[in-house]
Amino acid sequence: FAMSGAPPLYDDHPGVTPQHTPYPVEGEEYVPATPMHTPPDEEARPIYPTIEDVPEKEEPRKLNCLEKASAKMHGLICKFFMALGRFAVNRPWTLILLSVLFAAICSLGMLRFKVEDEPETLFTPQDSQAVQDEKWVESTFADPPGSIYIYVTAPKEGDNTITKTILQGLMDLSGVVNTTTATYNGETLTYSNRCLKPDGATCRVESVLDYWHNSPALLAADPDVLATVNAGPAYSSLGRQVQQSQIMGGVKTDSSNVVSAAAFQWQLWLHIDKVRVNADQRMYDPRAKEWSLQVSKNVQNYINRNLKQYPYEIFTQQEESGTNIRQDLRKFFMGLVLLILYAMLVLSSSSWIHSRTALTLASVAAITMAVICGFAIASLIGQKWNQVVNILPFLLLGLGIDDTFVITDTLRKNPGPLGVEDLPQILMTRVP
Repeated sequence: FAMSGAPPLYDDHPGVTPQHTPYPVEGEEYVPATPMHTPPDEEARPIYPTIEDVPEKEEPRKLNCLEKASAKMHGLICKFFMALGRFAVNRPWTLILLSVLFAAICSLGMLRFKVEDEPETLFTPQDSQAVQDEKWVESTFADPPGSIYIYVTAPKEGDNTITKTILQGLMDLSGVVNTTTATYNGETLTYSNRCLKPDGATCRVESVLDYWHNSPALLAADPDVLATVNAGPAYSSLGRQVQQSQIMGGVKTDSSNVVSAAAFQWQLWLHIDKVRVNADQRMYDPRAKEWSLQVSKNVQNYINRNLKQYPYEIFTQQEESGTNIRQDLRKFFMGLVLLILYAMLVLSSSSWIHSRTALTLASVAAITMAVICGFAIASLIGQKWNQVVNILPFLLLGLGIDDTFVITDTLRKNPGPLGVEDLPQILMTRVP
């Protein structure tokens, strides 16, 4: 400090730092250097630490049983992965071939891959009392009949449907149902062998057409259809009185007479004979299903500018649900592609040496094999694929790509030259 012209820091010896105290000059008594900023009325403190300033060494805390077990398990896991890492860097091709072979063997479990699409099985505990009661009812009593519904409205919402043109359109729709055929295992399914016949001869159908005994000729000859509706109750082909609230909706009246209706309901009862098609599926009637789906298609394809028609039955609802799920799969695969492109962009670099774009594809391949192995083993032990786990492959791929980011970032931040033998130890000790 004196040679550099710096201002003196201590009173006794200008230019002296507290880290270097000079020897006393010959003939003078040694006095420890005192900082200039020390107040004159305050006693100077020694510049070297005393024994009182040295902190006592704390004794290590003893671990309890759980902490010891955790440390032991962590040590075993670290040793295993370090050994696996050394094997990977020393014999990469051997490890790759073993991984592919293991994935191929596990993928054989996909031969037992099955899909569970029954809502009652997916969302209702099979050991619940409700399920047990349902099984008892199915085994004790005859199967309840099914139904097909056709709802008819005017072309413009809210308009009156009690008009001859709309009623004639509904009559045509009933004819479409009567002529619908389908096939199941070589058996021809028709209206006559699928409808419910309480008396053994006549199909049970209820609709507003019962006012005209389901006769197109009677309807065409009626000069005032609204007066016919108000004239008296309708009777079905089985002679049963039809409730007006079951065949017309949105009814408006003036005192006691019907003025208009917003919609019609046409209902056909089906004969149901449930069987267990597959050993792992719930019981249902495959013939009723095939014919009902065909009826819904024919009704939807019917074109009449004078009305709008909406078929409904339980099998179409299930099919529609499956169709929507399959459409979601397109978005799912688009998400996978975007995730892979994002990973390639993050791991890329302008340097040919440090760019790890190809590493993304290798990482995705490894994660894909792991996902296939997981689902194959699950299928092998009897687990079924369902719509609840559709997101799992995307989630697992995202977690795997995230681990790739963490590992590559750890290697990038590691200082100094790095050999392949050092990789396992660095990754096991520094990756969080």
